[in-house]
Amino acid sequence: LSTMIFACNNVKFLDLRNTDIGSQGGGGATIVSQFLASNPSMETLNLSNNDFNDRDADIIAQGLSTSKNTNLKLLYMSNNPILEVGKRALLKAIFDTTSLNAAIESNHTCELIFDRMHTVHDMVMLINNFTTQDTNRKRKIVFAIHDAVVGSCDFHSLENVPTGLAPDILGLVQFGP
Repeated sequence: LSTMIFACNNVKFLDLRNTDIGSQGGGGATIVSQFLASNPSMETLNLSNNDFNDRDADIIAQGLSTSKNTNLKLLYMSNNPILEVGKRALLKAIFDTTSLNAAIESNHTCELIFDRMHTVHDMVMLINNFTTQDTNRKRKIVFAIHDAVVGSCDFHSLENVPTGLAPDILGLVQFGP
């Protein structure tokens, strides 16, 4: 698997669904994680139906978050027995809300695709599906503010604001008008 996947460094779409690489005691997840950490030019990776579990999801998430992967646009993880904890690990790799800096530095290109999406995290997983990285970044800043303040948030209010104005906006949010 390792030789094959690293030979696909210049492939735009790699379909590894139904290959049982998740059932190899985490070995498949480790190889995928190492591959993603190398920031390949791949735009779509389909890992659906591979019996990946929460532990595997955490390993794959490490590859996504350590690489600042800027090329992967779609990561299909459908029909894997990944529960909320595994989804959270993958989500944190593309959208870390631990601080505003972490949110700003998060991956703004990758969209996670699962088979069942029905929690608040599901909405955030779709946050990278907008046309530009700048728009994705703005929406994450607003979502991080929302998480911190736990109030009503209008994503559209920052639609045309340059990212460079984010510190000024955050100052207004912190101190009021």
